[in-house]
Amino acid sequence: MKKEKSEIASKLKKDDELVDLLAPNSSWYNKSGSSAKTNSIIPAFKSYGEMSTPFITIQGGTESRSWENMREQNIYVRCYNDIKKSYVKIDEISERIRTVLDKAELSLSPNILVRIRYEFTTQETLDDELNLNFKELRFRLLLL
Repeated sequence: MKKEKSEIASKLKKDDELVDLLAPNSSWYNKSGSSAKTNSIIPAFKSYGEMSTPFITIQGGTESRSWENMREQNIYVRCYNDIKKSYVKIDEISERIRTVLDKAELSLSPNILVRIRYEFTTQETLDDELNLNFKELRFRLLLL
């Protein structure tokens, strides 16, 4: 699942329209480094208190076997924004994420093809621990 999440993050970071909607941050693994908007696309649970909003997290979910040579994985992409702001920016970012990932294909190796399918977006929610607004998009990855 690590490779799949990495490829999804890379795909999102390559989309200039999406990246332009995000805030500049230092990287999650080097908080003293320089800020860039692409640093606002991070693994889940790596956000830190001083992060500027909006930012995106990517989390792996369950994996199951569908058929002999096919697996399915869930990936969750959350878009966070300041609690003092409305969900308008989150909606705009979520729409762009869906546009970039829905029906996209990833090639992980010569033998593995991944097709991404958008499934749903959650309601407007408050993350109590981070004290930030967010919405979560769920994607199903079909690995052949």
